[in-house]
Parts: sequence; structure tokens; C-alpha cells
Amino acid sequence: MPDDPLQGTGLKIGNYKCFKKPEGFENILPFNIIIGRNNAGKSALLDVLPYIVTRQSNQMLALDGKGADVHVTTPIQATEIERVISPAWGNKNRIIGRRITWSPHGDRQLFISVEEIEPPVPRGLLDPLANNAPNPFFGYHCKRLRAERDIKPEQAATFGIAADGTGATRTIHHFRTHAERDSAILEHTMLDDLNTIFGTDAHFTRIDTREDQGTWEVYLDEEQKGRIRLSRSGSGLKTVILVLAYLHLIPRIENADTSKYLYVFEELENNLHPAVQRRLLHFLREFSEQHGCHFFLTTHSPVEIDYFARDEHAQVLHVTNDATNASVTTISAYAHGKHVLDDLDIRASDILQSNGIIWVEGPSDRLYLNRWIELWTDGTLREGAHYQVLQYGGSLMAHLTALPPDALSDAIHILTTNRNAAVLMDSDKTNTTDDLSLTKRRIINELEVHNGLSWVTSGRTIENYIPTPLWQKTIGRAPGPYEHAITFIADQNPQAATKLPSDKVKLARTIITQLTRDHLVTLDLAEKVGMLCDRIKQWNGM
Repeated sequence: MPDDPLQGTGLKIGNYKCFKKPEGFENILPFNIIIGRNNAGKSALLDVLPYIVTRQSNQMLALDGKGADVHVTTPIQATEIERVISPAWGNKNRIIGRRITWSPHGDRQLFISVEEIEPPVPRGLLDPLANNAPNPFFGYHCKRLRAERDIKPEQAATFGIAADGTGATRTIHHFRTHAERDSAILEHTMLDDLNTIFGTDAHFTRIDTREDQGTWEVYLDEEQKGRIRLSRSGSGLKTVILVLAYLHLIPRIENADTSKYLYVFEELENNLHPAVQRRLLHFLREFSEQHGCHFFLTTHSPVEIDYFARDEHAQVLHVTNDATNASVTTISAYAHGKHVLDDLDIRASDILQSNGIIWVEGPSDRLYLNRWIELWTDGTLREGAHYQVLQYGGSLMAHLTALPPDALSDAIHILTTNRNAAVLMDSDKTNTTDDLSLTKRRIINELEVHNGLSWVTSGRTIENYIPTPLWQKTIGRAPGPYEHAITFIADQNPQAATKLPSDKVKLARTIITQLTRDHLVTLDLAEKVGMLCDRIKQWNGM
């Protein structure tokens, strides 16, 4: 992700609709997922965004004739301190970076609170600090796409897209016909993105507009169906086109930098197949990473919750309402996450909490595997979003089976946990002629029959994939492919051995920080990692 100008910024609203006291965003992240029951207050929470961007009168958010309370939290900058604090005043560095909360009122900003500072800063300095704090949202644009939306035939007049989709046809037509607009945005950029999101479900070759008795309509050329009217297509397709129009067309109409947009999209999942949902979310995630814009998504979909739950650039906020007051909780623990699923009436059987599971022997295997996948895919595949790693504990593999869930067996059915499964196993060979154990051969055969993936290390254990240059840099020489790597470390001279820990997990944490993609040439590592990443993409419809 590019550097985020809103990092450390918070935003809350109170005394507005169902929010009696200020509630909202402790921090603004690139992706902000807002969930909760209908009428809990999700849409009301988002009303604060266009207000703080435009800084119109507080009465724009009036509740019973009384202005809403808007609280903004920003890190104190050195330039603000220099403006309001005398050069002779104490150690000013202890204030820099502390978060101060203020409220916009007319042409002033009133001090609300500040993070703890020792020794305390006099109130007489905090008031001018708050009043001089820059609005972090200055220069941003807020664009909202509501859950009730459509793209309809329209007369070609003024352009611009409203929150319900009105104007989308006129805007697309404008980019098709006006010489000052680059039609390649439609013919290539939007078309390519549309096909990326729909994947193998459809392939479109053209986005066009056609006139019928003074009314213009959007048409799509689809590889299998020929030319189709968008008005006769499903609302899911219209949603994706609206999203792409917001991302590509609106910034060009407004002649604004895409990084300066706050996109508020409500219930994108409506009438979208889960596979298309995932591809749309993945597209938005990459778009944000490339352009630096921010997204605020309301949803009832477990797909979105699952996709962003472990993303460091995303947060999930749960809006609840006890009939007298609405509150917002940022999900940071499993216990609250479980409460979210209960609140949305999502049962454990309704949600595949990961799109595939990779079974490994122990925690060190997980560390190596995640790093290899990160290097192979440039970080586009991530644990938690695209797959999950589970540990089977070495010899406990004898108690696992990859038979179908309805097959009679006393063993634990890994396909019941998730129908998409891969298993990484140490070969445990001491030389090239050793046979695999009966348990490993059984698991390999069962997975092969049921479209699972097995990976047996080419060397003795996963540690034998540590590249030779890293061994030479530390120990002085590398173990052979069938030597026991941990024993090898311990057997070296004490001075050299201190450079690599003999604990498997500590060793993995030391090694993965030094790995690069060039190191994936060790043994059959590149082949196996590539094969596994292809399978993960298949699980995710990528």
C-alpha cells in the first residue's frame, strides 16, 4: 500500500439519528467494512463522510433541529506546534505524534481530548493546537453508491452519476462520443477490469451505447450471447459496471486524483455470485493498493467479512442498536467476531471461513510456506483471505483421512473441514531410495482421488529447502538433502552454530526474513510452490 495520508486519523459522529454519543472510526484504514443488522445505523454512520469532506454547516446533519457532534482525531504535527507554542516552551517533541481530538464548529475547531502526555500540557495550549489542526479530509471527494441502484436508459444530456446510478448511461455515452474524452477508458481499461472480475463466468468484448427514439442505452457484446441490452441484464452486472464507472470515469470528470476519493459502496454483494464477489473484492483491494483511495463497504455478506478479516489494511466495524442508541465496535478478537456472525444470523455451516486449507506438520512449516507463497505471488495470495494453514502434528497424520465425508472411518475427515485441501508432508527419507511411509502413501492416494493436492518434500524435511547460500553465510556449509538439518546445526562448531538457532520455529523466523524469490530454486521448491499457488487461485476463482 502507498503511504496513507489518513493514517492515525479518527472520525466519529454523535447527536445524529440513532447515534446519541459520538461513535465511529477510531482509525481510518484503506478498507473499512461496516456490518450490522438492517436499521442498526450503518448508513447513518457513513453520513459523516460527505460532511467532513465538504465542511458544510453542522445543520446538514441536523437532528430535531440540533447540530450533530462530529469528532475528528489527528496526530499533532511539528508545524502545528511551531505555530502555537513559544520556542522557549519546554520539550515540544513529546507532543509530536500524539493524537488530538477536536470538533468543527463554524469557523473554529474546539478541543475535545488528547492522548496522555507527561507531564500534562496546559489547556491554554491544547485549545490553539486543536484550532490549528489541519482537516485531514481537505481536498478529498466522497462518492456514495447506495444499495438501491440501477443503470437505466437515459436521454443524453448532462453527465455525472448519482448514488442510485442515475446518470451512469449518460456518463458512459459521454465517454463514448465526446472528442475530449479518452474512449480507451471504456474500450480497454473498464472492459479489461470487467472481464477480470467476472473471470470464467462471462467474457465481454465491447461496452457501447445505442440510441432509440432519443433515449440512449448501454449495450455489452458478450462472447457467448452476442450483443445484450444492459437494462435486460442482471443487477449484479450493473453493480460491477457502476463500481468501475465510479473508479475510472468520475475522477476524470472531476479532474481529480483517484487517491483523493472516499468510495462508499453499500451492499455490493446484492445479486452477485460469491465467486464474483471475491474477485470484485480482490480487484478493489489491488485498486486501492495501486491508487491509494479508501473504501467504506457496508455488507451482510460473510464473503466480505472473511476476505478482509485478517488484512492489515482493513478493519471490520460492527454497528449494533439497542433501540435507544447505536454503537460501533471494531472487531479485534475472535469472541466479538463470533458475536458478529450470530448477529447476522450466519451459521457455521453457512460460511466457508477459508477458501481452502493447507495442512502442515507444525508451526515452522507454516512460516516457510507463507513466505514462499508471498514471494511467488508478490503478496497477492494471503493466508486468511485466500487460504488457511492448519497443523496436523507429525505422527498424528495417521489419524487423518482424505476420504469423502460420508465414508466410514474412525479417522478425522479433512475434507469435512474444507473440501479444498492440500497437505504438505516431510518425506523423512534418509537417502534417495527410502520408501515413503504407508500413512503418507495413503494420504497421497486419497487426495489424488478427490482432487486434493499433496506435496512431499524432496529432501528429508522442510528445513532442507533452506537455500545453500544462507547456510554458507552462517554455518559455512550446507547439509545434504537427506541430512537432518536441526542436528546438522547442533553438530557444527559452537561459534558457527550460534548464528543459526537449533529450535525449528526460531530457525524459521530467522531464515524467512532473508529469503528472496531467487532462493526458490532449491531442490523442487519452485515447482511445488508454483503448483500450490495455482491451486489456491483455483480455489478462489482467480
